[in-house]
Amino acid sequence: MKLFNLDSPLMKFLSRMTDILWLNILVLIFFVPPGVVYYLFASAIVNSGAMPSAGMEILIILLVILAATPIGAAFTAMHYVLLKMVRDEEGYITKDFFKSFKLNFRQATIIWGVAMIIMGILIFNFTNIQGMKAGTLFFAASAVAAIFVFGTLLYVFPVLSHFENSIKGTVRNSFFMSILALPRTVVMMILTAVPLVIIYLVERFEVMVWLIPLTMLFWFSLPAYYCAKLYDKTFKRFEPETAKPADDMEWTVSASEEGEETKADSADENADSSTIEAKGEGDKENSSEK
Repeated sequence: MKLFNLDSPLMKFLSRMTDILWLNILVLIFFVPPGVVYYLFASAIVNSGAMPSAGMEILIILLVILAATPIGAAFTAMHYVLLKMVRDEEGYITKDFFKSFKLNFRQATIIWGVAMIIMGILIFNFTNIQGMKAGTLFFAASAVAAIFVFGTLLYVFPVLSHFENSIKGTVRNSFFMSILALPRTVVMMILTAVPLVIIYLVERFEVMVWLIPLTMLFWFSLPAYYCAKLYDKTFKRFEPETAKPADDMEWTVSASEEGEETKADSADENADSSTIEAKGEGDKENSSEK
């Protein structure tokens, strides 16, 4: 049946979903270390039965952040592969992933570390805003800051994976891209939030629990794949144009040039004929002398 041919739309779709699934697993691998660190400390605290001190809480947070630092490079590598998928340039998923991971590790780690600190500050502000004076104004300011940070983060790792620039330039360009392509940025925000919304609704209403593991399998890569379809159009506006082939008019010979070439050819022919004639006359003279 044509339905199960390798070139059929169904098989292409399943192949693409398989690649996206595997790419998501590669990203999830880097969430294991911070999860393990947090689980070990949480288990130790529960078993001890004592409340951790402020110093212990800070130590746990720092260790979790330290274990989570490679996640930025993993996001960068994911977007590197996804953009190649969107442009039908993909090769080996795992090889391309770790190639980009290694190439952008330093910059991605610094950007992700700063992003985690900023997100931590914003979360602290939102959780402690009720006890503050002028809470409404402070909440509005924090919400606006969170939106700008979220929009910039949606672009910063794709930009880092595709363009060569400094850390400052990458963040600045990502911010301006998020503003320049604002409608697409809003759609990207919605796509990125879909997994969180699904899990919240499932836990809230306790229905379709099977959606949770399915969502986990495609949590990062599937929304990012459709985001790549959106920011690909934005990226093309900043990419250098490829050299275009010369027009046909540039390769045609003008009438004057063609006339000059014809005259030159006829002159060469006359020169050749005169040479032949001279040689003939010389032969005649030689024969008469004999």
